Amino acid sequence: MDLFEIIIALLLAAALLSAFAERIAVPYPAILAVAGSAIAFIPGVPAITPEPALVLALFVAPILLDAAYDASPATCGTTSCPSQRWHSSPWALPLR
Repeated sequence: MDLFEIIIALLLAAALLSAFAERIAVPYPAILAVAGSAIAFIPGVPAITPEPALVLALFVAPILLDAAYDASPATCGTTSCPSQRWHSSPWALPLR
């Protein structure tokens, strides 16, 4: 199987798993991590070694963007948001 077909299959599996995670009210990154770990332990599954830039562009960046979109400043004030503690910390480093 070509790398392109494997990436398309992984993206399709991620979309299906995220729909499943929403249905059972579990965070989808947890489901993706469990599914990836389960696939890694199946004997006979070929090792896939994509380029790091491809993985960053297709998988990591969208997950980080979605997590940043879901985080709101209003909830940071009521929960333990590290960014608010860092701004008022006496040990904060100057940005120079």
